[in-house]
Amino acid sequence: MRLPFPGSGDVARAAVEGGADALVATAPPRGTERDPLSGRLMRTRIYGGLVRPMVLRAVRQTHFAVPGRADHPGQGGILSMEDARNYLDVGAAAVQLDAALWVRPRLLEDVSRGPWWATVTRRTDSLPDEWHPGMGDTEAEALGLK
Repeated sequence: MRLPFPGSGDVARAAVEGGADALVATAPPRGTERDPLSGRLMRTRIYGGLVRPMVLRAVRQTHFAVPGRADHPGQGGILSMEDARNYLDVGAAAVQLDAALWVRPRLLEDVSRGPWWATVTRRTDSLPDEWHPGMGDTEAEALGLK
């Protein structure tokens, strides 16, 4: 279940008591920005490094609200190995890499090879990445299968 921004211990507890076994600490916050093509103001979600401190706090609050009762991934503004580690340090069970992969595709490899991490998940029936050969082979390498 995805908790509303900025996350809430009360909502996390209610979700777990209602049967949730995994919680995403918070949805991206909302903002307003002018569309450069139309000139109109539009509602949007805010992503990237700007939200990281807020989401880190929400992940930590969720972790302490329901300790050991639900897994919760860290997501939002993860742009480096250090960012991923910060999410794990505040209690995230995993990290989700998102928009940063468009700019830095090898970030997935970097994070998965960090000293705190062992495997990367991906669909077993997925095709190899044609732009970055070897991407996604990390799990097999970590398990010594390659």
